[in-house]
Amino acid sequence: ITSKLPVSKLTDYEEYAYKYIVLLGLLAADNTDRQTLIGDRGGVQVIIDYLTYYKHYKIYIKWISWSLIHITLNHPPNKVEVVNYEGIGILMKCLQLHTDAINNNNNSNNNNVDRDDDMYYQII
Repeated sequence: ITSKLPVSKLTDYEEYAYKYIVLLGLLAADNTDRQTLIGDRGGVQVIIDYLTYYKHYKIYIKWISWSLIHITLNHPPNKVEVVNYEGIGILMKCLQLHTDAINNNNNSNNNNVDRDDDMYYQII
């Protein structure tokens, strides 16, 4: 059974905070030294913490996942950190919370619609 319940609206800071995570992903892209720096400074743990806290917000899940790709690509130590901080389990939980995205895309006549406009709802 799925039902939608409102999740608290994001604050002014939270409306844009995911962009800091995107910046980390951009900095890490194709640069092992910067991937190492981000990992050594606790960046992977912070990103996983954001994923845990904002698991009901699709825009956060999307950009955190994108950033983690760049932070871990060809960088085994950062991959280990994702596993050690339970990142795979947390990401799987996020995917389970948002199975409505699959149903919306399959039933939609307009697949170009951005589904982030529904980010204030959660599936329980």
